[in-house]
This record gives sequence, structure tokens and C-alpha cells, in this order.
Amino acid sequence: MSAKPQVFAIMRNGHEVIRGASRDLHALAEQGDAKAFAALWKELQQWEKLHAQMEDGVQGQGIGMFAVLESKFPGCTKPLQSNHPELEAKAGLLQQALVTGDVAQVSTGFHESDDC
Repeated sequence: MSAKPQVFAIMRNGHEVIRGASRDLHALAEQGDAKAFAALWKELQQWEKLHAQMEDGVQGQGIGMFAVLESKFPGCTKPLQSNHPELEAKAGLLQQALVTGDVAQVSTGFHESDDC
């Protein structure tokens, strides 16, 4: 018998990747290393896009974890998704700060979202 991947374990581990990268980004912001911050931020954004596709699904390709949960337990995903708009807004601010190269702004924006 071979081990089968557990969808919820994969999603949980995905959040651990995000938390770990967030800690690393926090340290880079503290150090004022905008170049390293920008490089890690770019990698994290690629991961978060994939992670979001797993959560939300991809139209025409498959449903995501949230749809599966909703089909079995209506209303259960609302708390899981409730902070996504705020996180996306903060990510936008960080992206804008990186474009301008304002390390102080990057640090401020990141510290506001390091509880995610």
C-alpha cells in the first residue's frame, strides 16, 4: 500500500511555506535589503498564485478545495476566506512599494501584514 497525498495536509503545508517566507521577508525588511526582499517576494507571489488556484480552482480545469468543502459543509469556507481581500490589498501595497524602491515603505507595508 502506497501513501496517498492528503489534500488538507498539502494545503496546510502551503500555508507553512507562506508563513516561513513571511518571516524571511520580515527579516529582509528589517535589514533594509530591498533587492533580496524583492527576489523572495517574487518567488512567494508565484507560490501564492499556485496556492490560490488550489484553493479556488481554475475555471474549466477543476474546482478547488473551497468548492469541495462548500459542497459538503455549506458556509464553512467563509471564515477561511475572510482575510483574503485584506491580504491581497496589502500585497498590492507591497508590490507598489517595491516598484518605487522605497525600502521604508516596503518595511512598513510588510510589518502591517506579518500576522498573516
